[in-house]
Amino acid sequence: MSIVDTKSEEADSQAEHPSRLRYIRDEAQQSFIEALRASSIKLKYNEGDCHEVVVLPTTWMLRTNDDCKTTFTASHLPAEFRLLQIHGHWGESADCGSEHSIDYRQFSGEIHFVFWNTNYELEDASNHPDGMAVLAVFLTEGKYNHDYAHISGVILEAVNNKAPVSVPRNFDLTKLLPEGSDYVFYEGSLTTPPYTECVLWTVMLEPVEVSVNQVLLLLGIK
Repeated sequence: MSIVDTKSEEADSQAEHPSRLRYIRDEAQQSFIEALRASSIKLKYNEGDCHEVVVLPTTWMLRTNDDCKTTFTASHLPAEFRLLQIHGHWGESADCGSEHSIDYRQFSGEIHFVFWNTNYELEDASNHPDGMAVLAVFLTEGKYNHDYAHISGVILEAVNNKAPVSVPRNFDLTKLLPEGSDYVFYEGSLTTPPYTECVLWTVMLEPVEVSVNQVLLLLGIK
């Protein structure tokens, strides 16, 4: 994952870099990071903040409006974070598409909700160890997901048109979150160059089910 200004050409360039696979494991202690309960997590979505979907060489990206007001707060975060963009990760098959791995198990895909610390200016946020926050959600092959279909349909249209496609105003990004509330938190970095250590990661442990055809849609993006 690369944290950049998603409304610039530089963002499209950065997205071409391969990402690093992350294991949810404390390497220094050789033990798994403790799972926490997400009762304190609040994702406040402002209707209409999601602007358009663009398909890049290695990801799809949902860009927000310039005046986006959607926020992410939690007891483990030091400030209020504002939504910058959402993007997806997948692999060459349905069982190895996620960036993170739980007990060395990968998932079909992974969605990253990317936020910036409102205590800083957006352009300066990545220069601080707490400048960015990412909420990561796993996708796993299972039953058809009507909520995910709202975004996958826009992704398919963007692929076919080879151009950005507007997101319906009534789209609710909170519907992409799992019902379960367990998560892990760690202080990390960008997963593509320059690998800046500026990201506070919140990884939801329960995956969201999507159908095999919804997974194949991602695998077909070139």
